[in-house]
Amino acid sequence: MLANQGDASKAAKYFKYALKLDPNSVPASFGLGKSLHSVTGNANAAIPHYQKCIEKDGNHYKAYCQLGMIYLEKMELDKSADCLKKCLAINPKHVLGLVAMGNLLFETGHSLHAAKYHQQALKYNPKDVQANVGMGNALYDLEKASEAIEYYQRALEFDDKIADVHYNLGNALYLMK
Repeated sequence: MLANQGDASKAAKYFKYALKLDPNSVPASFGLGKSLHSVTGNANAAIPHYQKCIEKDGNHYKAYCQLGMIYLEKMELDKSADCLKKCLAINPKHVLGLVAMGNLLFETGHSLHAAKYHQQALKYNPKDVQANVGMGNALYDLEKASEAIEYYQRALEFDDKIADVHYNLGNALYLMK
């Protein structure tokens, strides 16, 4: 998918044209939602496209997941929880949905439950950077700095260009003095 390969602006044009040809195309609506969010940085532009996916296909767990993440970003936590629950009810092994639910629980002060979701995500994909970061954050919040360090280091093995992970690792190491 072009939206995942770095040319979201060009991808959006193709998705729009696909929808012009077939207004009921669920894959085109989903792709347009992802690319618009990526291009504009405006989550609101993507919401109607994800909603259209769900309207046409009530089992589109990826659309529920994307909506859940957008609502989390907007701090509309009840809407986020509803969407992520639907995503995971349809596909309980969806790593991105598990990570997003963990992030939501962390954001609402439920670090122990957040850790369970991140652990489940890591069961399905041990190399998922965000699951490792989320697990590190939950453990750090639970005052388990030495365990958090392991997850931050693992995340950096897969992507060492995320400033927040370096910062979080620094904080955890500082606590270990």
